[in-house]
Amino acid sequence: KAPHWVLVSAADRHCVSVTDPEMDHEPWQTPLDFIDVPVSREEFIKMALFGRERLTSTLVIQKRG
Repeated sequence: KAPHWVLVSAADRHCVSVTDPEMDHEPWQTPLDFIDVPVSREEFIKMALFGRERLTSTLVIQKRG
């Protein structure tokens, strides 16, 4: 797998909800199956690191005010 961006739409103490446009899928699945997928915080941290140097990047967008 190559590094790519995912959208985090929510998070709580237990999980992070992600939309992953490059998720592996079965022939019967549609892109809607990969919207707001709950991932444990531990698994998300593993997913967020890449390569031997454990690179990571985050872009946060939020409404002003």
